[in-house]
Amino acid sequence: MRLLLNQLKTMKTKVLTLFTGLLCYSGVHLAQVSNYSFTQTLSTYGAANNGSFVGIPLQDDDVTAVNLPFPFTFNGSTYTTINVCSNGYLSFNALSGIEYTAISDLSTQEVIAPFSQDIFMGTVILADLSIGSNTLTNCSSVAGFSVGDVLLDWSGDFGTINPTITAIAGNSIVVNVNATASVPQLDVFGFNGYIKQNLSGSAPNQICEFEFANFTRFGIYDEVINFKVRLYESGNKIEFVYGNCSVGQDNFPSEVGLKGNSNSDFNSREVGLSNSWSTSTAAALITDVCAFESGKIPAGGQSYMWSAVSCTPPVVTITQSSSSVCAGSSVTLTASGAASYTWSNGATTSVNVVSPSVSTNYTLTAGNSATCLTTATASLTVISLPVLTISPTSPTICTGSSVSIVASGAQTYSWSNGMTSATIMVSPASTTTYSVTGFANTCSSNGSVTVATSPCVGIDEAANAMANYPIYPNPFTSELRVNNPSALAIKVLMFDALGRQVLTGLADAYSQLEIETNQIERGIYILHLVTESGTVSKKLIKE
Repeated sequence: MRLLLNQLKTMKTKVLTLFTGLLCYSGVHLAQVSNYSFTQTLSTYGAANNGSFVGIPLQDDDVTAVNLPFPFTFNGSTYTTINVCSNGYLSFNALSGIEYTAISDLSTQEVIAPFSQDIFMGTVILADLSIGSNTLTNCSSVAGFSVGDVLLDWSGDFGTINPTITAIAGNSIVVNVNATASVPQLDVFGFNGYIKQNLSGSAPNQICEFEFANFTRFGIYDEVINFKVRLYESGNKIEFVYGNCSVGQDNFPSEVGLKGNSNSDFNSREVGLSNSWSTSTAAALITDVCAFESGKIPAGGQSYMWSAVSCTPPVVTITQSSSSVCAGSSVTLTASGAASYTWSNGATTSVNVVSPSVSTNYTLTAGNSATCLTTATASLTVISLPVLTISPTSPTICTGSSVSIVASGAQTYSWSNGMTSATIMVSPASTTTYSVTGFANTCSSNGSVTVATSPCVGIDEAANAMANYPIYPNPFTSELRVNNPSALAIKVLMFDALGRQVLTGLADAYSQLEIETNQIERGIYILHLVTESGTVSKKLIKE
């Protein structure tokens, strides 16, 4: 039998590895089971369950659906049936039976797990068997065996019947039939495990109890695991109580706790190097486990209790100093109605000063406890700043001359010299910087331009001739001509009396520029002739 157990253990370990290898994935769900409160105390295991058997007499990877004696509410839903798995857990959802790590397994939901591991009914020990004798000697353990228990004779070493224990003395077990073979260190399998369901108390204070008695981790010798699950009608509480346990030579841990309807909703326990089953800590990760090895087993009567916590989320309000803001400016968001606040931008106080560059929603998670939370959202519309452009970017003029500066990109303008048009004409006596603020949709941007002045000593003949460029006719009606007799190209800009640019053109060197003027209205205009050497302005009249 030892060979059979080892082969089965190897095969099931491969299956377990396949399932646990998928645990890197996770889901997203609003947790409820994680809100359950937890207490751990030393209680009383109580007498063996005298209720009805659940499932078949010998179980391994088996699932049995049973009716509950009263409606039980778990994770916000009420159930009248539950699935009991021989691998140490129960579930209100469908099971295959091979979810050995039922809390962290991606396929399970709504799980109650007092000892989730690859376990099976019965106890396995090693003993010496002599032909013609009814006594098994040198037993590696007698824990978990009782008079009246049946031993499974896998190999026919007792003939054709399964022997029954009639006495236990020291490390020897006496049965009711003599052996037909001599076998040293025989695998002895005790047919002594069971799952039973029992009901106690009276409505509305009934208790539904499931007892797992004389279980063993698969393939482990000299081990006994006993535990009960109690479902309380009053308050829908869940209790795990552990009986006397003996641990074999193995360190496979178990998963202990509750799981909701996704892997993001769990409330399980951890027993590691620095604590024990009586001082278990809340699992930080869904894969955290409880060690089950020498020195790390639950004491008889160790109790774990979970209770659903009623939660009334706080009513939270957010006030904001403005619903819209210019890019780069600040808005104050003020929350009230809760004891703690966490904003989506990382702030953890009730007052949150934000300076978004784009329109943004700020989500607030607030609560009066760590698990009873509510959310609210504040929306801010960000208005883009006007993008100012000033031309020319760095003009140079002769002292006494004028230059036209044009700002664009905004709706209205305010210059440092008091002018409010997009285009201004300036004649600085010395190098001067002109700043402008452009406004659009209540937001503004700033810009500036520096006009450099020069006495123009040694200016070339084209610059001297600028004042005499032929511009005709003046007054004009439908057409205007600008002659350029120089080797420099001339940029031609025309502005109305309000400083608005109405025409633009370019007169190449030694050429004449003809400008169609039918589209402009009658009135007084200023024509600027701009070259690399400077700018000349001419007053014109359209009739």
